[in-house]
Amino acid sequence: MKKEEALAAFFLKNGIDPARAADVNDINCDPAIAGLSDQVDLWLSGIDAEDHEIFLELLGKYTYLTRTQCRQRYQEILNMLDERLRAEGVTLDETLFITMEAGGASASGGENVRADLKGYDLRRFSKKQLIAAQSKLEEDDIRGYGAVVFLDDIVGSGKTMWKAIRSFRARFPESFGQKRLFLACILPRKRGMKGLLKNCRDDGIAVEPLYREEWLQGPAFEKNSALYHRLSPYEEMIGNYMMQNGESFFMGFEQNRLLASFYYNTPNNTLCTFWRAVPTNLPPFPRDGNQALSRPEIADLKMRKKQMQMQSYGFGCDRRKIEDDR
Repeated sequence: MKKEEALAAFFLKNGIDPARAADVNDINCDPAIAGLSDQVDLWLSGIDAEDHEIFLELLGKYTYLTRTQCRQRYQEILNMLDERLRAEGVTLDETLFITMEAGGASASGGENVRADLKGYDLRRFSKKQLIAAQSKLEEDDIRGYGAVVFLDDIVGSGKTMWKAIRSFRARFPESFGQKRLFLACILPRKRGMKGLLKNCRDDGIAVEPLYREEWLQGPAFEKNSALYHRLSPYEEMIGNYMMQNGESFFMGFEQNRLLASFYYNTPNNTLCTFWRAVPTNLPPFPRDGNQALSRPEIADLKMRKKQMQMQSYGFGCDRRKIEDDR
């Protein structure tokens, strides 16, 4: 597969018009997509030529959710929720939306979740119904609500949302049992969602999922498959580069092996070759965060990559000379 074919497959799969994505006057303008062709060239420069076709085929299968698509999926979630609540006489006005709390002081994907949830219709619910920090909630804040929705953009391993559900139950045990509970996301990983729902059942928590079956994501390939072993050297080199606290992104977080990005960021559940910027990898969908160090500029990466290639070439020459002298 050639680059042009891979990009055409990518745009077709994701319903993206590259011309509109490159038009600064268009509502669908997306700088990441506008510059994707050039970025793919940079990316492939760090991949052995014999492996280009493999990575290009994966690119053609990649899921990319634009701003419009994210907002449309949240609207579908709201419509599903509204339909289920109406049957029991509950309205969206009586629903609390708990988004996942950031692990640190910096901005998180939760901001985009809340913005996109309200993207098209600001009148469906009020700002006070969107909870950014569950840890700051008091009993009075949740009184009067008949339903609670735990909401995130992605459920990968399911650990983040499971932690949020358990925390809410521990802090408000009485209210927890009196409210109808839902969990929702616009990019659910099949195995992660299955595990999350099982955890809830095992703990006696009645919760209803809100998502479309066609949104479910699976791994790009099976573990220990031929493709898995073919890509392992790249994933090891990039995923293990300058690890902190023993954390590796080999094959994505917990080897989720996804191929997916949002317009604002790439989940670390994705194959790290596609998102992690290191001297030997200039990814097509760089992630903001989880880079071990702050992400370097493209020019710095290109220079460091060139230096490493020269060092590798010199090392190879020296090694061959030693072998010839034996």
